[in-house]
Amino acid sequence: MQKNRTKIITQTAIFTAIATAVSLLDFPVLFFPSFYKLNLSDTIVLIGGFSLGTISGIIIVFLRMVLSFIIKGTSTFFIGDFANCILSIFFVLPSFLIYKKNPTLKGVTLGLIAGTFSLLLFSSILNYFVFIPLYLTVLMIPAKNLLSLFHVSNLSELILFFVLPFNLLKGVLNSLLTLIIYKGLNKDSKPF
Repeated sequence: MQKNRTKIITQTAIFTAIATAVSLLDFPVLFFPSFYKLNLSDTIVLIGGFSLGTISGIIIVFLRMVLSFIIKGTSTFFIGDFANCILSIFFVLPSFLIYKKNPTLKGVTLGLIAGTFSLLLFSSILNYFVFIPLYLTVLMIPAKNLLSLFHVSNLSELILFFVLPFNLLKGVLNSLLTLIIYKGLNKDSKPF
């Protein structure tokens, strides 16, 4: 039992290191302001969670946030880092829970679809009510200045035209990469 626990802890640490390294390779997305950056480290989190279990997957998300903060710091007074961590959990948790009940390619696929919808829902709600207002308050930025960066007139438009499309892109890209890796690791898996 102790040997298995040590193996899971070691593998969780390895997935955390890889996810952190990948998170440092963020890149801007066309048609979005330059501070909107995408990274594909949730793919590593998903593979880690599918391989090691839900708790290990969530631990990888938290440790990735902490290590990324230590390595590159923050430009958002930790608000953006915390938001990314919370939204990653809302993305990966449904995926893990569905996969746990159906550990097949179909389970992975359904989990990733549910995770992407969860990401879209919670990124919209939390950005509207929590993250953006908190960011504006802490940084003492007038809302009109933020809205002008996005060329929108209100927070609802910002969510609709930027937050939702960005998170849809993030969810779809991470899901597709996860499916490709999952199928590569599971040669016996057959499409449903």
